[in-house]
Order: sequence, then structure tokens, then C-alpha cells
Amino acid sequence: MSILKKKERINEWVFNYKGSHLTSIRTTFEVACKRAEIEDFHFHDLRHCFVTRKRREGVPDRVIMAITGHQTMECFKRYDAITVDDLKRAVGVNVPENLEQFWNKGLLEIPESALNY
Repeated sequence: MSILKKKERINEWVFNYKGSHLTSIRTTFEVACKRAEIEDFHFHDLRHCFVTRKRREGVPDRVIMAITGHQTMECFKRYDAITVDDLKRAVGVNVPENLEQFWNKGLLEIPESALNY
């Protein structure tokens, strides 16, 4: 913060470009993706990334829900991605070799009770 206090303010906006404030983060995000040659990635996808990463860091679901504004566990679960790596971390080193094969074919179902710990 001390660096920001020392810096001369050009205008009242925190995020600006060539002296004008940004009016749309979505447009700015789309331009950045295009320049970086990132395809099929949308601003809203960041919500999914945030929820999943925070869960993996061990932040309690209810805390993540408070941050993201999710009112129900059902809505929260739509944003939380469970991957084969999550399953491997959960069970440790003794992972069946065919676990990923079953997961990728959609043959592995995670019981609802396992997700509500």
C-alpha cells in the first residue's frame, strides 16, 4: 500500500487505460485472451477456477460460498470441479491403475454422501 500512496494519481480510477477508466472488465478480458491466443475461455470460467482452487487449498465450502455468493450447496457444486487428481489425492498412493480409465469413460460415479463431508 505504501507504494500506491507514493505514486501520483492520474485520475480517480484504479484500473485505467490511456487516462480513461475501464468500462467493461469483460471486454478487457476478451481482448487479453485474444492477444494471448487463448480460445474458448470466458470471464465466467474464472468463477469455476476460483471455487475449485479454494476447495483444494482446504478452505471450507461455506466460506467459499460466502465469498462467491452461492446461496445453496447445489449451486456451489456446479462450480466445483472434481478431477481424477482430486480422487488420487484423497485415497493416497494405492490408486487402482484403471481409475482414470473409468473416470474418463464416465463409469465412475461419486456418491452424493461422499461429497457432503
